[in-house]
Amino acid sequence: MEKAKVSLDTIDFFAVSEGPGSYTGLRIGMAELKGLAFACNKKCILVSTLLSLAQNVIDYNGYVVCALDARVNQFYAAIFKIKDKVITRITEDEALKLEELEKLVPQNALAVGDGAKLLISKLPEKHLKIASDDKIYQRAQNCITAYYDVHPKIEHPATNNPPRVNHPLETQYPNRPPTICPYSHRQNNSFQHRLLPPPEQKPIDYL
Repeated sequence: MEKAKVSLDTIDFFAVSEGPGSYTGLRIGMAELKGLAFACNKKCILVSTLLSLAQNVIDYNGYVVCALDARVNQFYAAIFKIKDKVITRITEDEALKLEELEKLVPQNALAVGDGAKLLISKLPEKHLKIASDDKIYQRAQNCITAYYDVHPKIEHPATNNPPRVNHPLETQYPNRPPTICPYSHRQNNSFQHRLLPPPEQKPIDYL
């Protein structure tokens, strides 16, 4: 805030990644932002980590695989298509085994995220490309731009023509409840991290 030369009373709302990702990291980030939001009486919004990663390469045209390394040969991943700075979500954010993700990844897609290099090494037959070093990892500012993509009717303070995102899956999941971390559960009064068993995946026809 010192670098941006802004004060807390000039903030309209706080944005934070809702995951997927490291549960401890997500909890710390949410706790800090929630504390600031309560103290300042401001709104606090949640944004998909993978959608904000797609914002890194908004100038790219084509399929984008946003992948985070979930360890033990698994990935947190989602696939998007970007054309003329419009992001279209192709798959939901999910925790997938490598063989499940392989069925979904299109040829020659651009890989983004801390799992991008690992994914490329595991799937050489997909001929994936990797984003540049300055765009491969998540940026805090893209939590804001991703939020405005999901809510295009809200005026963006920086531009009159912000990037937009289409969500064809919203019609399939109209009653999907909001969640703090879809990859964790409460058990015995304590949070424990785990990967939810993913639904059966079918290859996507990109032709």
